Amino acid sequence: ASAPGEAQALVRRIEAGEINGPRVLSTGVPFFPAGGTPIYVRDHNLGIEGAVAEVADAESGRKRATEQVAQGARGVKLFTGSIVGGNEGVRLMDASVARAISKVARDRDQPVFAHATDAGGLVVALQAGADVLAHATPAAGPWPAPTVSRLVREDVALVPTLSMFEIEIRRERVPESVVRRFVGAAQSQVSMLQAAGGTVLFGTDAGYIDGFDTTREIELLAEAGLDWRKLLASLTTNPARVFDEDDTRGRIAPGMAADLVVLGADPAQDIKAFANVAWTVRGGVVIHQKP
Repeated sequence: ASAPGEAQALVRRIEAGEINGPRVLSTGVPFFPAGGTPIYVRDHNLGIEGAVAEVADAESGRKRATEQVAQGARGVKLFTGSIVGGNEGVRLMDASVARAISKVARDRDQPVFAHATDAGGLVVALQAGADVLAHATPAAGPWPAPTVSRLVREDVALVPTLSMFEIEIRRERVPESVVRRFVGAAQSQVSMLQAAGGTVLFGTDAGYIDGFDTTREIELLAEAGLDWRKLLASLTTNPARVFDEDDTRGRIAPGMAADLVVLGADPAQDIKAFANVAWTVRGGVVIHQKP
């Protein structure tokens, strides 16, 4: 998700050749529950007034989703469970509102992302027909087997963002045992999903967190049971399929988009080599080269 106009402005600069950069896709302004602007957003000037990002009813959600997709948003992002703090903790989005917004994206062949937070938010995400869980839900603990089966059956992909959880919980200055238990719950969800044949997509939430090195995320995913081939798929073929672009992206083959990452070492020998990027190539043009 992004503040109004920011992603589009960045895309224009990249496509005009002002700066080198990757292909950037954004869902635009996220959808928060009524009265549910996340506590960690309220003190930041993101160019979004809380009431603007909150959605009060199905019709207003449907209207804004239609406008955003028409303006170039690539899908929608729903905060089906939003951290509001206080005694309430997490506010859930009304399921009818979530379904109305999701239908706008689905009718236009665009993905639906859900920020679920906990077990209640995960239920709403499934009711809305989400395509991608933007994070694991460690607050929910290990997922029950029926939940995992449903995620696989309905082809809901997961972006674990394990390193983000590790960074966030450490900010609370809690004992390391608490950190490991919390992150371990998210790792168990990854393990269960991939063991059942579910889809994992690589992502770190960089931008929200200041950690841009992907090494720790790779290590945590490896601990969760992803070998180098599964991790490679989370970076390539899985997102290409989930975002319905596997006819042009995600593989090295004649006729495919020449978007390539050249590694400086072999991940089959050391899985952390996925963080050792020597070159990045977009459309056959080198846009980054390691010094």
